[in-house]
Amino acid sequence: MPAHRYAWLEHENGKWHFLTSLFADPSESTRRWSDCQRAIDELTKEGWTVLRPYPEQLSPEKHPGSCLNGFGLMRTVH
Repeated sequence: MPAHRYAWLEHENGKWHFLTSLFADPSESTRRWSDCQRAIDELTKEGWTVLRPYPEQLSPEKHPGSCLNGFGLMRTVH
């Protein structure tokens, strides 16, 4: 049965940070981007799916990176 891994893409200090722990600080991120759409494109190519943006009222398709704090991500692992 496949398992799911979760990660987060958070915006802080003008950069988008990839975090694999809910309690990680953005300064601990191993990857950073200045452009939200580029980060999402790269992560999508790696098999990550955007579960939802937060705050929830915006969608990444309509407002990529504007007024968002981050995105919840998921990837299936076999």
